[in-house]
Amino acid sequence: MCATRLAAKELGDWVESNGGSSANVLCGPTQYGLGLLATENMRAGDVAVSLPEECQLGAALPADGDALRSLHDSVPPEFWSARTGLLLLAERSKGDASHFESYVRTLPATYTIPLLWPPEAIKALKYPTTQQNLLKQAKYVQSFGSELASSADACFSGRRVDADALGWAVAASSSRALKIRDRRVLCPLIDLGNHAPEGIANCAVKGTLGGRVELVAQRDITAGEEVTFCYGNLSNDDFLLEYGFLPESNPHDHVSLAWADGAILSTACTTAKVDVQLEEGWRRAALRTALPPGLAELKITRSGVDENALTACRIAIARDEAALRKADGGRKPLAAAGGEIRALRIAAAMVAIALTGLPEREEEAEGASETAGPGLAMAKQFLEEKRRLCSGALERLGERIKALQSGEAKAELRGVTKAKKVSGVRKTSARKGVKRPKATGGFGK
Repeated sequence: MCATRLAAKELGDWVESNGGSSANVLCGPTQYGLGLLATENMRAGDVAVSLPEECQLGAALPADGDALRSLHDSVPPEFWSARTGLLLLAERSKGDASHFESYVRTLPATYTIPLLWPPEAIKALKYPTTQQNLLKQAKYVQSFGSELASSADACFSGRRVDADALGWAVAASSSRALKIRDRRVLCPLIDLGNHAPEGIANCAVKGTLGGRVELVAQRDITAGEEVTFCYGNLSNDDFLLEYGFLPESNPHDHVSLAWADGAILSTACTTAKVDVQLEEGWRRAALRTALPPGLAELKITRSGVDENALTACRIAIARDEAALRKADGGRKPLAAAGGEIRALRIAAAMVAIALTGLPEREEEAEGASETAGPGLAMAKQFLEEKRRLCSGALERLGERIKALQSGEAKAELRGVTKAKKVSGVRKTSARKGVKRPKATGGFGK
């Protein structure tokens, strides 16, 4: 048995000794590395793992740790992984004296999230929003980590803690902590479970009124089957930055386009060669009414564009306010097929703009070396998934345009060729008493 699996077994014993239950699972190999396997058959509703509050790191702040509490509270809420990471570092610094010593021993020495990537791999991740979020996180960890030395005695049992240590703790917390009610909590043993999308995952994580966290079977599970749960309906950006992996064919992934107060709409209209007057007062008012206040970005999805983007395209194309009202302010398709086609063409132009904004494949390898490690391959995969998403969105929008064009063409054809019905029944003329001749279909005598 490998050291990690042995440590995980001991962790299960620790959970049991503290009032939890873990007999239904064990740590074992899966297609994604180590994960949880069912030790026996389970039915829907069975509890695979149950953790009392005393086995949850972060469920409560140390009662006797005023200095650690103060340090924890000084971290902005958006950097929650640093908050939880401080609690983890405090337990790790205690060594064998820590209540969570069995858990700390199961944690990897390194993680695959971009925060810990070498510069070459980070450079290859040429996607603005993700790079910006990563840079923001890295700057905070570096700055805050350099200040932790002064807290060594009060918070970390006299052991030196620096930016590297904080980076490790942030990575551990980001990739393993679970959101339970309003807190992020490290849940020993449960966090060994791998992700699976909703509908495929066979378990779910639930908090109980008594403060326990439970991994509960959602359907029947066979002994030996991998036990999985959904980490959330997240984009690839979130999966990469927080967990350090990319799920296959993620239906919740998207590509972002900055709204920039409507600049992208104007550019898309120009790209689609659609002449519209976006500055008309009623259009500007319609955009303000239909779109969320402070809208920062539009999203390109696998099916095309999000509702905000499509609404904006319809507002740009609508003939007048009356036509827009019929389309529920742009939330529904325009009544005229030609108008809806033009709106979809603008949407397709948005997707094309996003696609051309992604780096070419040969650009990804520029400046990269062997020292870039697995992060480089993950950066390439991330960008390739974005390209596939945009290509798929263009294809879906193209199909919708063709369907509308086909329907419009058929309607026009019906309108031109529709013949008048001829009846063989004698009709009365408008002149009273005068009858029309009967249609015989042959020669008269």
